[in-house]
Amino acid sequence: MEARKPTVYIETTVPNYAFSGQYPERQKVAREVFKLIKKRVIRPFISRAVVDELAATPNKTQRAGFLKIIEEIEILPITKEVRELAQKYLDESIFPKKKILDAQHVAVASVNKVDFIISWNFEHIVRVKTRELVEAVNTLLGYPTPEIVVPEEVIYSAHHH
Repeated sequence: MEARKPTVYIETTVPNYAFSGQYPERQKVAREVFKLIKKRVIRPFISRAVVDELAATPNKTQRAGFLKIIEEIEILPITKEVRELAQKYLDESIFPKKKILDAQHVAVASVNKVDFIISWNFEHIVRVKTRELVEAVNTLLGYPTPEIVVPEEVIYSAHHH
């Protein structure tokens, strides 16, 4: 019996670092994530929010690289349900009002029952306060809460299964 592959929501910072030479360590990790995707070790998802953020990259070469690296990944729609949950996060001040896309990343993963959200966005997404408050809202509304972690954690568990 094959173990179920973990489902992983790839937040925008991950493809971002795959092409950014500024942080070689993160670049290595980001590329490792895409290798795991290719090997079908994890089941990846992105959303319209990720596509829109990457498509807004001014650098043409980078933009082409981003869109290439995500082209095989299933895109989850930002539905009315997702928008409402994201709005609830904003109403509860889990995310600043202007960080609606960050709220949507978490909402779309929650609504679609994704196991993990991987991100290097420490300011708004990967942090204790966000995890606790998201879990409180999700539990109240009957949604499961994805594990919000750095990519290193998913890679580590993929190699130590």
